[in-house]
Amino acid sequence: MKEEDIERLRGVVRDCVNKHLYSSAIFFADKVAAFTGDPADIYMQAQALFLGRHFRRALHLLTSCKIIFRDLRFRYLAAKCLEELKEWHQCLEMLGDAKVDEHGNVKTSGDCNVAYLDKDGEDREINISSAMFFLRGKAYEALENRAQALLWYKAAIKADPYCYEALECLVDNHMLTHDEEKVLLSTLQFAPGDGWLSAFYSCLTKKYEKENVVEEKFAELEREHYDSCSMDVSFAHTLKDNTDLLTCKADYYHQCGDYQKCFDMTTIALSWFAVGCYYYCIKKFDQSRRYFWYVTLI
Repeated sequence: MKEEDIERLRGVVRDCVNKHLYSSAIFFADKVAAFTGDPADIYMQAQALFLGRHFRRALHLLTSCKIIFRDLRFRYLAAKCLEELKEWHQCLEMLGDAKVDEHGNVKTSGDCNVAYLDKDGEDREINISSAMFFLRGKAYEALENRAQALLWYKAAIKADPYCYEALECLVDNHMLTHDEEKVLLSTLQFAPGDGWLSAFYSCLTKKYEKENVVEEKFAELEREHYDSCSMDVSFAHTLKDNTDLLTCKADYYHQCGDYQKCFDMTTIALSWFAVGCYYYCIKKFDQSRRYFWYVTLI
């Protein structure tokens, strides 16, 4: 088979994944990997199997490749399979040896043969180490080792501020004190264009600051806008009506005991009941319980 035909089949696999046709993706990815034997194609096949929820098959494919000891993509995806299989101890073993201190700084085993070998990666990706640290945290939390989970969540957000899920776990599970949240945020290395993200994280964590400090952060986010090429002001989009920001503001007003403002927010954004139903549907029961509780208060 010619290279252009193989590349066309790779495109078919990617399109099947985008259209959620996972059985088709698995079928064609298997043939591409058989034709080429290229590690990138084997990884694509494993991804298709994972998305199709064939976790055992994906794990077997990944672990049968020697490259799993040299490419963090393979190791991470294998660990994700073990996560789905709820085999938490094996998940931690797959992620490798590493130690984390109380500040979320990580010391690895220093295996210089391990690398992230994705040659087709995009310019801005979540740091693979951050994703692996976050998965460690989830594994430790599942094993009811909250202390280790806390440290690895801190390590994940410090390794890459774009790993929002790590901060979400820390905040939603009330794993840090207010002072610890402030210290953690001060250590995050935001890119020059990510001032809005720094402000958003501050709003998520600074719920016990003075009201004028928090309100200024909210105002800063509401002023943030997208600089498009169009001169038409109708094309100016901001975060003012963003659901996450509105939810954050309503949560803040609720904690402050300003129930009128909290109620007013719900008339602008989704009702608490709808938010609770959303979290219930995605099986985030702690969050759903919290928003259902808000409904009973209102």
